[in-house]
Amino acid sequence: MDGVFIAVIIGLLLVGSGIYAIVKGKIPQGVFGDKGYKTEGAGARVIGAILMIPVPLMIWNFVIGFVSIVVVLFVVYFINKAVRQPIEKPNQYDQ
Repeated sequence: MDGVFIAVIIGLLLVGSGIYAIVKGKIPQGVFGDKGYKTEGAGARVIGAILMIPVPLMIWNFVIGFVSIVVVLFVVYFINKAVRQPIEKPNQYDQ
């Protein structure tokens, strides 16, 4: 029963993160831990849509939903690596 509760919490966190990414069009740096990079625009919205996939699968079949959480996290990680952009730091001499 504890595993089901944990999986439901993880699923809700994924849905919340997915909705935020779709609405705002960006993913906070803290989600992937890549300092110096940002994920914004269409790439962030695609990641948001992918993050929301496991919950309907979990409602349909718990085992498939749980496995899809792991798969989705790996897929989103690699998509983020492909679409992220470096953050441009202002040059102190340009002022």
